Amino acid sequence: MNGGSTEERSPTAAGGSAPLPAATPPLPASARRARWLTIALLVVGVTLAHNAIHLASAPFWMTLTQKLYFVPVILAGFWSGSRGGIATAAVAALLYPHRGHGAHLHSGMFTASQASDMVLLFLVGGVTGWLRDRLAGELERHRQTAIQRDLALTEATRSYAIARRAERLAALGQMAAGIAHEVRNPLTTMQGAVDILRRSATSHPERVAPLLDRLQSEIGRLGEITHHVLEFARPATPAIRPLDPHAVVRHCVLLMRPQLESQGLRVELREDSDALTLDGDRDQLAQVLVNLLLNAGQFAEPGSTIQVASRTTGEGWELAVENRGETIAAADRERVFDPFFTTRAEGTGLGLAIAARIAEAHHGTLRCASAAGTTTFVLTLPRATP
Repeated sequence: MNGGSTEERSPTAAGGSAPLPAATPPLPASARRARWLTIALLVVGVTLAHNAIHLASAPFWMTLTQKLYFVPVILAGFWSGSRGGIATAAVAALLYPHRGHGAHLHSGMFTASQASDMVLLFLVGGVTGWLRDRLAGELERHRQTAIQRDLALTEATRSYAIARRAERLAALGQMAAGIAHEVRNPLTTMQGAVDILRRSATSHPERVAPLLDRLQSEIGRLGEITHHVLEFARPATPAIRPLDPHAVVRHCVLLMRPQLESQGLRVELREDSDALTLDGDRDQLAQVLVNLLLNAGQFAEPGSTIQVASRTTGEGWELAVENRGETIAAADRERVFDPFFTTRAEGTGLGLAIAARIAEAHHGTLRCASAAGTTTFVLTLPRATP
């Protein structure tokens, strides 16, 4: 069953929380340069202004322009923290004395006032920067707390949804097992009756034989459905052993190529050369790939190529099976891995459900993506544990 959007089955709901987003992204370099340029221009402007005014002729305006040094110091502390505030205060303190101050150095009151202003520059720059750093730290802690709360809520919601789905599947599996058991017994009786009829149909073989053939075909189809239902209802425990996933893929492609080519389809296999060992059940993983190839063959455009890619990733191994052709309707996109869901009259709708369950049993995922007439099923499995 092809999928029309991305759908994933993950093996665990709480298999490790998602990593927290990084801290608040730093200011772009261009913005930082613009801020420091503003501070530098303010310092230069204040310096030129207060040195252009003579203390004796305009003491009020000269003193006022000196106090304007606090503006770039406060801005530096607010924008760049304590280090930026103190650095700017140091520059302002060096430029603070007026060119005409020498005539007033004999005044202890004046000298003390100027010195206290320079000390205040450092205090204002340092305190403003410290407050800014503390505020930024508090904001970041609150942001991380909010993110952790959101992640916990998302994880809890996801865990609840998966638990509910597991309960529904368990109940469905029990029901399916009972149905399959009830169907299998009459099938055995019917098959025996067909064998007896075939041996005794001597009077009108030309009339009986086609009916028997059709009956036997339908019995075989019912038997196949029963087999799939039981396989889904009572999944086998994986026989976990180290294996080479690339070798499993090559074997399955070689096995399925004649059948797909008989349908007018081509199969192209691409695999990387990186050696990789996984822990898994070789037969079950082969079953997943065969189901994916059968699904691709059922929905691929005639004469098209089914692309199979086996590649090593940073987390483990990834298998992608891609075909061009029919995709499902938007309303059915979320049901692609649900048991018994199919758009074909002759399908059981269990192939992809079984494949997804096998992926989960191997702590992997199986997802489906479809766009622009191309449908891709991607199986991912983790690396073998050392």
